[in-house]
Amino acid sequence: MWAVAKITWADARGAVTPRVLKLLRLAARAGNRTAMWNLGGYYMQKRDQHQAVPWLTRAAKAGSRHGFRGLVEIYRRRPGKRKFARKLARAGARAGSARCQEWLGLYYLKKARYKRAFPLLKQAWLQVPRAVGYNLACMYLNGDGTPRNVKAAVRILRVSALAGSAGSAAELASIFYRGTGVPRDYRRAFRWIHCGARLGKLSAMWTTASLYRHGIGVHQSAQMSRYWLARYRMAKAMRAKAAGRGAAGG
Repeated sequence: MWAVAKITWADARGAVTPRVLKLLRLAARAGNRTAMWNLGGYYMQKRDQHQAVPWLTRAAKAGSRHGFRGLVEIYRRRPGKRKFARKLARAGARAGSARCQEWLGLYYLKKARYKRAFPLLKQAWLQVPRAVGYNLACMYLNGDGTPRNVKAAVRILRVSALAGSAGSAAELASIFYRGTGVPRDYRRAFRWIHCGARLGKLSAMWTTASLYRHGIGVHQSAQMSRYWLARYRMAKAMRAKAAGRGAAGG
């Protein structure tokens, strides 16, 4: 029973046999909260909210942060349920759900309630550096909800960029390029904008091509400039095509 309950949410997204589902239900009915939120997550992937909500609710009542996360993802998309979703997100944030902390923090940030947004985003970033590093760093840069601290912003952006955040890499490049609170350093600026380009940020690809063309922070190379310009155009065309398919499907 314990071994079955150790199936992760990611596993539940794949092909789950009827036998495994039966064992998960048995574990969940026996009070195993890991099995509860796994079942809820499985039904969410199957777009069966009728079955997902009861299991996620039981998991949340048992203290599972994953249960709160799943419920928030469901209710925040339902018309007229966003207020209830925020209530769930607050409970999930207290339970330690990084996703709930992120969503609630971004909500308060949008409402310019910086004192509430800052601690939530910081807690979320400590768990998942890639997620909200850009937003948290901007709060440090602008002094929103916390004293202005460029060094802290640079540290957060660096960690988030290395974790795979293209936006954080581009913002870090901008700081070094302009010399915002740090000595101007074109080499570092190029290194981070190049990082953002490799992670797929369109504006970073364009800027990388421009820096190669003019030889700013890197050895001048017309060939590399053309390469990144071609990648920029290809990525832009692919995104436009994907957006067109999405609009047609909607």
